[in-house]
Order: sequence, then structure tokens, then C-alpha cells
Amino acid sequence: MNTRPAASARQAVWAALAGCALLLGVARPASACHDDALVRELRDSGDDFRAVTVLRQRELEARGTAQGLECARLILGAYLRHGELDLVDDWVTRLGRSYASLLPAGAGPRLHVEVAYLLGGSPEIRRRVAESGLPGLDRLDVLARAAEGPLSFDAREAAACAARDPACAELTRLLDERQRLPHKSPALALALGLVPGLGQVYAGRVLSGLGSFLLNGFLIGTTAFAVYRHEYALSVFAGGISLAFYSGGVYAGYEAARRVNQREEESLRARIRAVPVELQLNKLAL
Repeated sequence: MNTRPAASARQAVWAALAGCALLLGVARPASACHDDALVRELRDSGDDFRAVTVLRQRELEARGTAQGLECARLILGAYLRHGELDLVDDWVTRLGRSYASLLPAGAGPRLHVEVAYLLGGSPEIRRRVAESGLPGLDRLDVLARAAEGPLSFDAREAAACAARDPACAELTRLLDERQRLPHKSPALALALGLVPGLGQVYAGRVLSGLGSFLLNGFLIGTTAFAVYRHEYALSVFAGGISLAFYSGGVYAGYEAARRVNQREEESLRARIRAVPVELQLNKLAL
């Protein structure tokens, strides 16, 4: 009796069942998440939200394995690209818990410190650095504190780690440039403002200062002329307006000087935050 047709029929049935199982999600090929056709299509179309949903399902099914780690790295990369740092922090915790054996030693605590650096909170960075007990992470605390107070930060702290870290060396260079920044004293601008418009001129607002000087001169002259003519109602009215504009001009000089310093501080802060820092988190994410 010829059994070949029966065997061929059985193979066809099993192949059909396997195909149905794949379509229903019961079984999937052992290919990595990066090669998953659905994930690739969603990522290529820019639909990272749905891609992450699919990846989380794939990661759950392969958790603890190398394939699951690759899915987790893809999820981590999607969160990083979209700036979802709270989700990055949560996902780093999951990585350390589920894939500790597949990650380098100390990777979990190091990644937590790096996420705190991206979040920008120096107290949290210091706490996580102390908990990790790992060397070389204090540089992130230095960079974060320098960004929080760029004009008052002690450059010697950056110089202490400049020899062993390029980011600290760049930070030292930026802090050395503070001496050349245009700094204005708000207190001096306030004092100079007693002369109408002079405080604003000192703060760099020359036209505003000139306009304030002329306006105050006109109002003071009008008040004096009204007193001279015994037109007391006009003198009170003009005097009140003159006092209001004079006080406003004094404060305008103070505020202009403060804004000059604030603008320079924000510019320096942005440059410090733009200093390239080598993070293991960026290498891990896909």
C-alpha cells in the first residue's frame, strides 16, 4: 500500500494549522523583534505608539530571553525619541528586573542615574549615585548642577573631573567664558534710574532711556509751570502722572538689567545642557 499520498496530506494539514496559528498570534517565528514585519511597518509609517503596543506584547511573550531584551531595547528607544522620560525610568526598572543576567554588571543602577540626569534633577541624581556605589557617575551630578546655576557654579568642580571626562572638559571651557558675558548690576541700574532714563541706558535700552528722559522732563516741566501759574489742579494731575512715569522708569532700568543677566544665564544653561555626554542608555536603546 502506498503511504506517500497520506503523508503528503498530513504535512499539508500541519502546514495549514501552523499558518493559522501564526495568523492568530498563537505561535510566531523565532525571528527578533527588529525583524518583525508588523513592527517594522508601523515604525516606518511613524506610528510609534502602535509599534510600542505590539512590541510590549512580543516582549512579554519572550521575557527573560535575548529576543525579549531586543524588544525591550526597541521600546526603550521609542520612549527616548519621544521624550517620555518617566516611561523610560519605569522601563529601565523592568530591564534591571527581567534581564539582569543579560545586561552588563551594574547596568541597572547606572541607567537609573542616567535617566535622572536626563530628567534634570540634581538632588535625585545625587541620591541615585549614592545608592549605586558606582564610580564615574559623579560627573552627571556636576553637569546637572552647573546647568541649574551656570553663573554661580564653582568651576573648580568641573576642573576636577575634566582630566578623565570630555564632557567635564567642555563644561570647564564654557564656565571660563562667563567672564566675557555682558553682566549688568540691577542695583546699579536702580540707583542710576534716579536720573530719568539713565538706568535703562546702562542696561542697554538706549532709546527707551532717551524716551523716558524726555517724557519725564516734559511732565516735570508741566508740573512746575502749573505751580508757577497757580493752577493747582493741573499741577496735581501732571505731578501724579510724572511720579508714576518716574517710578516706572526707575523700575524699568532695574528690570532691564535683570533680564540681560537672565538672558545670558539661559543661553549658558542651554549650551551646558547641549554638552555631549556619553550615556550607556543611548547605546542600549534601539
